[in-house]
Amino acid sequence: MKRILIHAIILVCALAPALFALDLTAPSKAELHKRARSTLLKSIEKGDFQRAGDALDYLKSETKEGAPLTEKEEYLVDFIIGRYEEGIRLFADYNRRVIDSTYKQKAPIRESADDALEKYLRKNYDFLNRNVIDSLVQVINASEISSEQKELFAVLSYIDLAVNFDIHFMPGRRFYFSMLIADSTCADIFLMRAKNFIDHYPYSEHTRYLKDQVVPAIEATIEEQQRIKKDPWTYKYYSGGLGVYLGSWMGFIAGTDVLESNMKFPIMFEASLQVWRISASFLYTSGLLTYASYLERSRFLDKTADESYGVNIGYTVFDSRFLKVEPFLGYGKYYFLNVVDQRDDWRCSECSSNVVSLGANADFRFFMTRPTEILGASFAFTLRFKYMAQFGNFYDDCSSSKKTYDEGFIVNTFGLTLGVYLW
Repeated sequence: MKRILIHAIILVCALAPALFALDLTAPSKAELHKRARSTLLKSIEKGDFQRAGDALDYLKSETKEGAPLTEKEEYLVDFIIGRYEEGIRLFADYNRRVIDSTYKQKAPIRESADDALEKYLRKNYDFLNRNVIDSLVQVINASEISSEQKELFAVLSYIDLAVNFDIHFMPGRRFYFSMLIADSTCADIFLMRAKNFIDHYPYSEHTRYLKDQVVPAIEATIEEQQRIKKDPWTYKYYSGGLGVYLGSWMGFIAGTDVLESNMKFPIMFEASLQVWRISASFLYTSGLLTYASYLERSRFLDKTADESYGVNIGYTVFDSRFLKVEPFLGYGKYYFLNVVDQRDDWRCSECSSNVVSLGANADFRFFMTRPTEILGASFAFTLRFKYMAQFGNFYDDCSSSKKTYDEGFIVNTFGLTLGVYLW
C-alpha cells in the first residue's frame, strides 16, 4: 500500500507541470474572437467562402459573449459570400430604423473592433461609392433570389447615395433626422425604382413606408432644394435672428397745448432679437428739445435733448428677400431733460412719463451674404424705416406760478437707421 501511494505521488508530480501548462495556454474568449475575425478576413481574400461562412456563424453565435461583429459587417460579409437573402434582410432592417418612423425594432447592441477586417470592409464596400453599389446590384441581380429581394436591395442601396441623413438633438426629444439630397441623379434612380417596387409588390412589408414616408419626403426635399437653389434665403423668411441698428430720426410732439418741440442732434439706437415671427427690441432715442409754453423761452438754453428708453414687441406680417414689414407695440420711459435743466427749483429733479409705443418697421435689405450651406447663417445689411407714436402724460407741479400741469402728449418719430442682422 505504501508503495502504491508513493507511485501515485510521483505520477501527480510528473503530470502537474503539463496540467498547469495546458491551463495557462488555453485561449481566452477575446483571443478566439480575434482569431475568428482574422480567419474571416483571410478566407474572404482567398475566396474560401465556405470557411468564411463558418467564421461568420461563429462570430454571430458569440455576439452576446462580446464577439465584435456589427450589423453592417454582418450584412456586408453576407453579400460577399453569397448569402444574399440574409444580407438583404439585415440591410433592410438596418435602413428601416432610420427611414421608417413607425418601425419599433431596436438595434442590437454589439461590440465593434478596429482591426484589419473592419478596414477591409470599409475600404472595399463603401455604400457611399456608386461604383460599389452598381457592381453589387449587378451581382445580386444575377443571383437566384426572388425578384422582390433584388429590387428591394436596389431601392434601399440607392437611398444611401441619394440622401444624407443628419441627426439633430432637441430638448425634450431624443433626436430627429433631417434629409438632404446628396446626388440628384441617384435620387431620380431611387424614385424610379421605389415607385416600381411599390407598383409590383403592394403587399410587401416595405411598400407602406416607402409609399407613405420615404418617396413623398424625398420628392418634397428635391422640390425644396430646387427652390432654395433659386433663392438661398427662402427658408429664412419669417425666421429668427439678431440685429443692431444705429441712425437718426425726425419728430415732433403733439396732442398738448403746453408743450412745443424742436430737434437737436437726433440719435436712434436699437437692438433686436427675433424668434420665428416674434421679435423683442430695446430702443433708445435722443434729440427732441421740448419747451413748456407756460415758461419763458429765454429761460431755456437748449442744452440737453429729451431721452427715451423702451422695449418693443414686434410681429412680422410680411417677409421677403428685400423687404420685411413688422408692426410693434411697446412700453418705455420718456424724460423731458430740457425742462428739468432749466428749472430754478432744485427740488424738481425729474420730469418724465411712462409711454406706450405703437408703430411699424419697414426693413430694406440691400446686401446679404450667401449662406454657405442649407440652414446656414447669413449677414444682412439693412435700412430700417421706422414710424413710432409714443403716448404719455406730461405732469409738472414745479412751475413758478404754482400751477399744476397735467396733459397727455404724443411724440411722433420718423426714423432711418442702418443695421447689421445675423439672419
